[in-house]
Amino acid sequence: MGDVIVSVYEPEQLEKLQSIELDMLKVVDAFCREHEITYVLIAGTALGAARHQGFIPWDDDIDIAMMRDDFERFCALFESNPPGGFSLHTHNNTQHFPYMFAKVYREGTRFMAQECIDSGLESCIYLDVYPFDYVDPALSREEAQALIDKAMFWQRMLYMGSTPHPAVPPTDAHRRVKLAVGFLGHYVTKALLSEKWLQQKFDDVIARLSKGGSSSSSSLVACPQDETCVLVRDLLPPSSMKFEDGEFPGPHDPDAFLASIFGDWRQLPPEGKRKTHAPVILDFGDL
Repeated sequence: MGDVIVSVYEPEQLEKLQSIELDMLKVVDAFCREHEITYVLIAGTALGAARHQGFIPWDDDIDIAMMRDDFERFCALFESNPPGGFSLHTHNNTQHFPYMFAKVYREGTRFMAQECIDSGLESCIYLDVYPFDYVDPALSREEAQALIDKAMFWQRMLYMGSTPHPAVPPTDAHRRVKLAVGFLGHYVTKALLSEKWLQQKFDDVIARLSKGGSSSSSSLVACPQDETCVLVRDLLPPSSMKFEDGEFPGPHDPDAFLASIFGDWRQLPPEGKRKTHAPVILDFGDL
């Protein structure tokens, strides 16, 4: 099928998108099992598994995470020998990639958010893969949080440099201000700061955050894209969680993990705050 302009999903669009993403998760799960790579469902995917035993009804992506060593091994192996119809993308191998994590693409599809169109990044339907890090045991939780906040400042600057049209929910109370700041900030950032420099600043903060951290010495794991850290014992070793028609690795203590990210995760958010990533252009290709 050809490109479809999307702002709000039609039910059949979202159902098909979720079906493709579930198949992607199964492929990635099989790849990780084959190569003995440990991962867990996180963010809205873990929340969906715990609350709905599958996708949050309005959700439109899959999120998994790995500790840094497994993440780097996964990226190297998947990039060099991906399953048929798939590819892996990071800022190391993809020009104008405004994220400090990896995306697995379903080749032959298109999922074009505004920042992708603005930056010239050709994006497919994707699965997000996040690196987590053991926190330096010498750091207090407050010190670790301050470093996470600093790292995410550089991530936001990288994102801002990719588009003058930041994704701000229509229900956001400060939407007009954020849109104006994003518009002006884009041109300032793009003129003064290179993508490589911003990526290095992010990496430098993460290196400080994780210096001396390990599975044996750390009590905390940094989850930068969730803007927090969690207890190692709440995340690892993985438990088994039902998600749609399969069982996948999830946080060791889903209740404690989700509470640290979402607070009262059992409560459905009001309709106006049910976030999606609906793209400008969606094309399922031949799928």
